[in-house]
Amino acid sequence: MLRAAWQKRRVGLVEADLYRTVLAESGGASLAAALLADSPAAKLLARVQRQIAAFERAWYRANAELRRGRRQTESDFGNYLDTLTAKPAPAELASFPPTSHSPNTEPPTARTAPKDWPPVDEKTGRPLYFVG
Repeated sequence: MLRAAWQKRRVGLVEADLYRTVLAESGGASLAAALLADSPAAKLLARVQRQIAAFERAWYRANAELRRGRRQTESDFGNYLDTLTAKPAPAELASFPPTSHSPNTEPPTARTAPKDWPPVDEKTGRPLYFVG
């Protein structure tokens, strides 16, 4: 599409110059008479106009292909979403593997400190160090 638009623009500038040339060669005759004359500039102008029409057709073909591709992608994506939503949800999630042991039914117990903790000074019976 870009190439066709760019080429059409380039050839359009040539077309404008050829119109000026054909009118200059015609010697004051009408544009229709100048275009029907058998001059090389008039023949070249007709050729350039055919090229412009070809570039326009190429642009429209590319545009139609692009739109068709977008519609196809949208419908493929829609079909993909439909297949995803039609599947049932998994019973187990991969991020949480099932455990092989039975679940613990007892409530958790509080941790107890070891019997010889904290260390105590033998003379005073006070802890040897304090936290806090």
